[in-house]
Amino acid sequence: MLPARLALAASALAAVVACRGKPSASRPPASPPPEAPVVIPWEGGEHFEIGRRRSPLTIKVSHRIGSPELLMGTEEIAAGTGIPTHMHLGEDEILFVHRGQGIATVGDAEREVGTGSTIYVPRGTWHGIRNAEGTREALDVLWIFSAPGMDDYFRIVATAPGAAPRQGTDREIEEVNRTHGIRYRAP
Repeated sequence: MLPARLALAASALAAVVACRGKPSASRPPASPPPEAPVVIPWEGGEHFEIGRRRSPLTIKVSHRIGSPELLMGTEEIAAGTGIPTHMHLGEDEILFVHRGQGIATVGDAEREVGTGSTIYVPRGTWHGIRNAEGTREALDVLWIFSAPGMDDYFRIVATAPGAAPRQGTDREIEEVNRTHGIRYRAP
């Protein structure tokens, strides 16, 4: 089963690579390609907690870690929580459900997703994902962006594991979102 999941993840990555040359609202200046491939162990990467939900989020590949062109990471979504509906103005995104069951919002539609599901989200599309109601298990999601930049957003809005959540005024939060080309849908 694992090779099939890896094949799906590889297909998702290939789709992102095909989109990587498009301009990004939050793309940092290009950096030279790494001199060698990078292998990040399971426990490796930059670890954060994000949102009021305190979801564990790990940046695995970014312009700081291995790739000047792509961004990849993981998020663990606890039972009863989810990633709020939002859109990225400058990047396409792929979400791969590594484990669990949930509901994905893409555009105006909601779809059930589960282990092995892949969600492609073109830039400018409303999307979000939440853990399935009634479950006690986490929903583990791998995400890939067609361009770096959102990693800097995560570094601003997220905190180190166990640290107090960041506080900001509505105006400060709005400015960070605008700078990084992200919009949240009103609840």
